[in-house]
Amino acid sequence: RAKISYRHFPEAEYLPTGQRLWKHIEFNKRGRDKMSTTSAVICGLARDVAHILPATIARIEKLGEMFDSYQVVIYENDSVDATRDILDKWQMVRDNVECLYENRDDPVNMQVRDLDRASRMSYYRNAMRKHVITNHGFHPYCIVVDTDLPGGWSFEGVANTFGQSNWDMVGSNG
Repeated sequence: RAKISYRHFPEAEYLPTGQRLWKHIEFNKRGRDKMSTTSAVICGLARDVAHILPATIARIEKLGEMFDSYQVVIYENDSVDATRDILDKWQMVRDNVECLYENRDDPVNMQVRDLDRASRMSYYRNAMRKHVITNHGFHPYCIVVDTDLPGGWSFEGVANTFGQSNWDMVGSNG
């Protein structure tokens, strides 16, 4: 199976300096060690993301490989591009990938603050969340990713988080 390439997150641009760099390195090592002995569900929403989906799939698989085992759950709705076809092919070749499809005839959500958009996004997230809890709740961690980020996310940032204690939830803003 051919590897899909993806544009890497610019990790070096976000490195701390001085004493904080050594803590960062320590947390990353500790996090990678912890991740390699546990499992996670990696999930996200997808709509009309065919243009970036191959890179996102590669990123999800790279993130998943940092764990002992992982499951992927993608909730897709109302795509009019090749998103569903790409997701179908992915779940056919990977036993740990599960795609949920729904036709809701919802309008495309513009990137604005709007109560109708918030309500629709809440519905999608909750549909995915309920499925994950019901079918994959035995995994100790759930990572929700944005499937439409051109630059992806920081693998080092994820490892750094796992290397720290006393957290229940971590978020980011793409």
